Amino acid sequence: FLGRKSYVASAPFTKPDWIFRDSDLLSPLHLIPLRRTANDQETRVRLVVPDDGSAGEQRHDEPVSFELGAREFRTRYVRTDFRDVSDFNLEDADVPQ
Repeated sequence: FLGRKSYVASAPFTKPDWIFRDSDLLSPLHLIPLRRTANDQETRVRLVVPDDGSAGEQRHDEPVSFELGAREFRTRYVRTDFRDVSDFNLEDADVPQ
């Protein structure tokens, strides 16, 4: 599972050698190449990751029911972390803008 519907990955995210077992959530992200476009000037990457509630922020957006007229959501906790682009493996991408 990668993110929410509004944050769909822009490129294929899986390859056979990208299967990580017994790993935390953030460690593999530093191994997978970060795709960058020629005009990408960002120096930081924003990561929004699940949190147990001890240090995270509340978001009341986890769907429980999609029933028409009775949609229901529950609270989830996330933590926003910013990392320098230099912390990641970089890969140039010829992605049309």
